[in-house]
Amino acid sequence: FGSSMDSKRDFTKPMIESIFKQLIKTNSAMSIVVMNCSEVCGTHHSAALGYNFCLNYDSPFVRCMESLALKKDLVLSKEELPLKRDIIYVIDVANAFAKAIPFINEMPGGMECFSIGSGVGYTCQEIVDEFEASCSKKFTKVILEEPVTAEKIDICSINKAVDLLSWKPLYGLNNICSSAYRWTLRNEWEK
Repeated sequence: FGSSMDSKRDFTKPMIESIFKQLIKTNSAMSIVVMNCSEVCGTHHSAALGYNFCLNYDSPFVRCMESLALKKDLVLSKEELPLKRDIIYVIDVANAFAKAIPFINEMPGGMECFSIGSGVGYTCQEIVDEFEASCSKKFTKVILEEPVTAEKIDICSINKAVDLLSWKPLYGLNNICSSAYRWTLRNEWEK
């Protein structure tokens, strides 16, 4: 991720890594794997496992979910439509963690950090279009002309996870949106 300190993640990531580095200094045989995940979205394929997405309102993905579930207008800013977001399917994240288990068991000690994301990113417009295609519904959109303080999201490099964990994301935006839509149909949305 970038070092611009524009993102909340840019503040917490170095702090957590610093804590783990200090811990390693006290026990050099200890092995730690840090998984820095992009915005995790979607639900289990069955739509039986999932969660209410209300915690992260700044996300266009969450606003699409909320708009569908609560049957309300989708409010977006004109300036955020072309901005890319690095979102990753929850099942891909689970697979990355599963690949990290044998990796950490083979480590002689120390710390390795991996970035887990799509590696490509999707624009806000692509997310909205895919949601509409996945659920065969059109959002009633309200596009604001005034600028918003859209959080800058860096697209992570997944090269290290590909090389050392033999991991890469298997699912794309369609899986993320369609699984989230199925979950919304089966579950109560927190208002």
